Amino acid sequence: MKKLLYLLVISLLAYSCSSDETSTPVTPVPAPIVKYTITLSAGEGGTVSTTGGEYEAGQTVNVTATPQGEYVFTSWSDGNTNATRTITIGSNSTLTANFEKRKYALTLNFEGEGEVIEEIVNAGRTTEYDSGTTVKLTAQPEDEWLFTGWSGDIGVIDPTENPIQLTITEPKTLTANFKKIEYFTLTVSTTLGGETSISGGTYQNGETVIIIAIPKEGYRFIGWEGYDSEETSLSLNIESDINLLAKFEAIYNGVNLLNLLSLSEIKSNLDSECLILTNYNDFNFFISNSQPYINEGGVFLRTIRPDLVGWSGSDVTGNYFYFMFENNNLKYIDVYLNRSRIKIFYRSDYQSNEKILDDFTYYLNNTSFFSQTKDIKISSIKDGIYKSTGYIKQINYSQSIENFDCINSFNKGDWRNHLNEKGDEYFKITNGTVTGRVVIYPSDYEKGQMLWQFDNYFYTDPFTGNSRDIVKINEEIIDDFTINRLNLDNPISLIIGDQTSNIKELNLLKKIDPNELNINLVNSYEGYGFYADEIYSNIDFNDPKSYVEAFINDASRNGVDLSYVNLDNFVFNIIPDTEWTSDAAAYASKPCDNNQIEITFKQSVWETGKIPYKSEIPNSVKLMWHELGHDILNLDHVCLGDHIMSGRHQDPKIVYSTADCEEEYITVYGMTWENSDSRKNFQRAVSDMFTGYEQIKFDCQTGKGNTILY
Repeated sequence: MKKLLYLLVISLLAYSCSSDETSTPVTPVPAPIVKYTITLSAGEGGTVSTTGGEYEAGQTVNVTATPQGEYVFTSWSDGNTNATRTITIGSNSTLTANFEKRKYALTLNFEGEGEVIEEIVNAGRTTEYDSGTTVKLTAQPEDEWLFTGWSGDIGVIDPTENPIQLTITEPKTLTANFKKIEYFTLTVSTTLGGETSISGGTYQNGETVIIIAIPKEGYRFIGWEGYDSEETSLSLNIESDINLLAKFEAIYNGVNLLNLLSLSEIKSNLDSECLILTNYNDFNFFISNSQPYINEGGVFLRTIRPDLVGWSGSDVTGNYFYFMFENNNLKYIDVYLNRSRIKIFYRSDYQSNEKILDDFTYYLNNTSFFSQTKDIKISSIKDGIYKSTGYIKQINYSQSIENFDCINSFNKGDWRNHLNEKGDEYFKITNGTVTGRVVIYPSDYEKGQMLWQFDNYFYTDPFTGNSRDIVKINEEIIDDFTINRLNLDNPISLIIGDQTSNIKELNLLKKIDPNELNINLVNSYEGYGFYADEIYSNIDFNDPKSYVEAFINDASRNGVDLSYVNLDNFVFNIIPDTEWTSDAAAYASKPCDNNQIEITFKQSVWETGKIPYKSEIPNSVKLMWHELGHDILNLDHVCLGDHIMSGRHQDPKIVYSTADCEEEYITVYGMTWENSDSRKNFQRAVSDMFTGYEQIKFDCQTGKGNTILY
């Protein structure tokens, strides 16, 4: 094959070299002219300087893309980004200038917790929008938050509108404002004699609440305390905590004096009511059942409340009227000024009872001494602090409270401490009931702070079953003169039932300004006294074992070693009230058994007694210390009062003599923290229990007590 190719090449060379012919020049044929068409156009939003045409190959075409209005040039369809360009013609082509609307940023900020939903109404996209785009913005607060409005570039749009539609023609920055929903408490209470459509509650800030005062039969609505209005219906916009008191007063219609101008009628009324308020021509008079001459036909009428203001004195306390009857009919009226008769109205001088009373009241109208007879008030029970006036009435515990009206005068009493200081008794009244009580002595003001007491005063002693309870709080019908003379403000009566003393006591209270106290009174014992003690403050009041641990530590503090006590051997029982058979409130089952501790409580005594901070010392602690005194210390009851182990509900245990059982009987329930009266001082009693002073130990061999006197 290679040989054949070689011969062929030689032959060709030989032929070429042997040619003798002369070459003739050839004139080339002109190439044809090539033309191309270029088409130039503009997309939406602009123009081009030329639309193109037919051009020879190699020619150049200059073209400029120009945007219109809010559009900007972006590129040519071949990707070139120069708005002005030179195109060399080399083929048929079509080019389009592309434009788009200007884009503006919409910046959203947030104040508070919430989000904003963005929706395009006519074009564009989120974050940056084509010029002219309308964006719908909807603010959505998180739970417990409230949208309060827009701020920033919103133009004439109402900032509280939600949602809003915003047209983007420039960069805009908006803030959606949210705030934490505030809740406020509306407290609505009433005086006696009415109710309200709602009792209050918790409402959002800005919420509107409608409250209607509804008087009961025999009462009328007189206004609101906490809001300046006498309208029965209130529409409140809640913007803060509000305390409202709907005030009602009795519509008291005294018996018309004309209807009582019969001796038999007066006697009948006094038998049933003891005290009558009667009126005539706007004058008011009291007739009490203290009528020494009624059987002779004489009846005294007072212009002031007779059980509070005496008969003698240089002021109007000695002013009164004496109505004399003959054959059951009015005979004459004597007028006494400072206990001296200054005027007589004879029935025989007048044609009727009405005419004598008309002349009588005309005289009173022109006599300044008796002007107070028109001023009768009915006190209402308002929330606040009340001070005992010292005016008291007492009846037997078994008697009905209506018997107080038949006691013709108040006694004056006071409180004294062991320093013989005179104390003032105060009560805090909320929603028509007592919620706190305290007696303040002059030496107490050095403390600067005291605690409202309640459970230490109003309680049932489980050892005796005797209680001291609130029986009732009463409104008082009283004249303005007596109110002013005795320096009373809105006087009310508190009736207390005391089984230990076998009395019911009516205590007249007057409302005071809290600023008069000059001492801070707090509502909770948390962090004070017993609850601040290094041992007692560690008690878990719901855990019985925690009491035993504290008892052991308390013993150690008082020099008694109880480290042998095994807490694992402690048994605590609670018996439902329906199954409780003991006369006691609790009992210990394992005295004299050093390996076992067993305490049993009546369920209601345990549940109510272990509530902390409501009393100076929880009753569960007082009673548990008593029972652990039995079970761990092997102590018996003592008939002496003033001890943790005081108890007379079993055979009396005598320390000194039978006179022990005749002394004042103060059990652990009557003791308080740091009481200045040592008989009622809890710490002193605890110390005596652990050290054995005046205690009686069980003789575990014979079962008899063995007195310990240290």
